[in-house]
Amino acid sequence: MLSKDEKNHRYSRQIILAQIGERAQARLDKAKVLCVGLGGLGCAVSLALCSIGVGYLGLVDGDEVEISNLPRQLLHQERFIETSKTLSVFYQLHHHNHETKMELYNKRIENLQMALEISYEYDIVVDATDNARSKKILMEACEQLCKPLVIASVWQWTGILGVYYYRGSKMNEILNQSLNQKRQLEECMGVIGVLPTLMGYFQAMEVVKMILGLSSPLNFFHLNLLHNWTGEREIRTLGKP
Repeated sequence: MLSKDEKNHRYSRQIILAQIGERAQARLDKAKVLCVGLGGLGCAVSLALCSIGVGYLGLVDGDEVEISNLPRQLLHQERFIETSKTLSVFYQLHHHNHETKMELYNKRIENLQMALEISYEYDIVVDATDNARSKKILMEACEQLCKPLVIASVWQWTGILGVYYYRGSKMNEILNQSLNQKRQLEECMGVIGVLPTLMGYFQAMEVVKMILGLSSPLNFFHLNLLHNWTGEREIRTLGKP
């Protein structure tokens, strides 16, 4: 275990930021974040949160590493092919920052009850899945538990990102708006390798801002790497929990 001075030295480049300091860094250390999905998005999210000093991560995925994952899922390596993604990510993160505690869930979230049971103990839930059914389940769970959800999806050259705080509004309505716009989310339609990593880092940054109390109401964010454009569109104004 690192001493206080060692921790301050490790995170010194972010502690000196006016918005952070030692007190906010301690909030990161006490935070518990659940990352559902350990593909391209989830690899980036979990690595970024581990690196920045989030103290407790829940890692959820029921798949094994395949060779076709490697171009876009940067934590997985050839030596981990046919290993569960949860173990693959755990090994990498543990060697990167052994101070981060991790809980592994080597399963897919198949229904609302599973989502409720797993999400209950976490402060923030990150949706890094690649299918609409899982996203709907997570939104319903976060609605019932009144937990913030950071959601992203990628396909081809385009990524979308939203942060949703539940308070008196149906989160499923928001998801339906996004799915009606981009029906490609129903299936994996191919994706350029760097895109999930970029969107995963955006997700991680929103998580960090929530933990530190720096969040502002987030619009629906779009990124297109082929044509080099970004855009925002307000979906709904939601109160913070």
